[in-house]
Amino acid sequence: MPRTGITREQVFEIADRLSNSGISPTSQVVRNGLGKGSFTTINRHLSEWKELKWKLESDLPPISQALESRASSLIKEIWNLASEEAKKQVEQIRQAALDDISELQDQIQEAMLRLKLSNEEKLKLSYEYGEAKKVIQQLINEISGLDKALKETRRELCLLQNSMAAGKERY
Repeated sequence: MPRTGITREQVFEIADRLSNSGISPTSQVVRNGLGKGSFTTINRHLSEWKELKWKLESDLPPISQALESRASSLIKEIWNLASEEAKKQVEQIRQAALDDISELQDQIQEAMLRLKLSNEEKLKLSYEYGEAKKVIQQLINEISGLDKALKETRRELCLLQNSMAAGKERY
């Protein structure tokens, strides 16, 4: 059974597909795409494809000054529109950030005021606690003094009762 070779059209088709995909069509890559073929045949067809492609690309007419000028004008217009839109977005973001900063500063001031009031309340409570401790100590001292006086009074009462009891016995 005779071997079927590869055709010029097959090489061109694979080379076009590779080139359109951004891949440089080399003999090895084209052969991989075909799955067969000799490098000599592939190189011959690929060289012809490259020559035709180069010729087609070089046959393109130059861009007219009017078209180039219009394209440049349109690009500048698009750039200016995009730039203005970007400026608006940046300003919106900047304003939102400033609003957030202002709100956070208000929250910080409020927290600082609460902290100051809390510290003042703490100092007041601390002072009142110290005063209460003094009063309690005074009351403890008073109770202790009264307790001693009560004990002394009971002792004296006891002595008086004993003395009276002894006096009754004598009479």
